[in-house]
Amino acid sequence: MDIKIVKKLDPQELDQIVKLHQKALSESFINNFGENFIKNSYKTSLESSGNIFLIISENNKILGYLLATENSHNFNTYIVQKNFFTLIPTILKALVKKPLLIFHLLKWYLSSFFQENSRPELKYVAISKDLRGKGLGTQLLNKLRNEYKKRHIKNYIVG
Repeated sequence: MDIKIVKKLDPQELDQIVKLHQKALSESFINNFGENFIKNSYKTSLESSGNIFLIISENNKILGYLLATENSHNFNTYIVQKNFFTLIPTILKALVKKPLLIFHLLKWYLSSFFQENSRPELKYVAISKDLRGKGLGTQLLNKLRNEYKKRHIKNYIVG
């Protein structure tokens, strides 16, 4: 198995990440906004140098991944700003179906504004359900700690 930091995902890898997100993180708030929203969020997160995207794979199959950021406020703001016009219709459709999502959406977007200092944050970690309990998540977290150490980051929050 191979753990690597990725700066770009090819379309097949991105599809694997989205499907893994939907299965492994089935209770995730952003699942309410559909596959394209998730895909755009991950694509955009790869553009920022302040984010760390790790994947663990074997034979071109992604078994798990981890997404973390140096600055939680910038993470959310950047995703919204870069995708504003494509996200609005997606969000509106979801809100028509589930109006109470507005509260979760506002919390997601605004939460980092109310922190004293925007902090490094582990945003997502997902492992294929059939591979859980085999230490893959631990390997990803250890790699994250090493990456944060290189960036002189000692503490992070789990989002």
